[in-house]
Amino acid sequence: MLELSTMLTQADGSQRVITIRIGDVSETHGGTANPWSAAVEILGFAKAEATRLRGRDWAEAIEDAARFAALRVADKVEAAGGGTLDPPFFPRPRTPASTGAACRIADDEPE
Repeated sequence: MLELSTMLTQADGSQRVITIRIGDVSETHGGTANPWSAAVEILGFAKAEATRLRGRDWAEAIEDAARFAALRVADKVEAAGGGTLDPPFFPRPRTPASTGAACRIADDEPE
């Protein structure tokens, strides 16, 4: 399980810990276009949230879960009146696109 705890300092100066968890990655929908899924939990707001995000493979399921968590946390911070997170947890654009884009892990990795 991946877990990040971040401190939310609200506009009024009050603070609370927000925890984001991503885990339970598994092939839950075999035979479909998006057979893999990952669980997402967002804790620390008035109402805890738990859901599953699907992807074509395990990596895409995790990526989509992380992207979803960033967007939901940003929405929840705004709904709570605004504030800042430390460490920050920002929504990101979808790059590289999940269309098979290649990337290198390290400079010393053989090509």
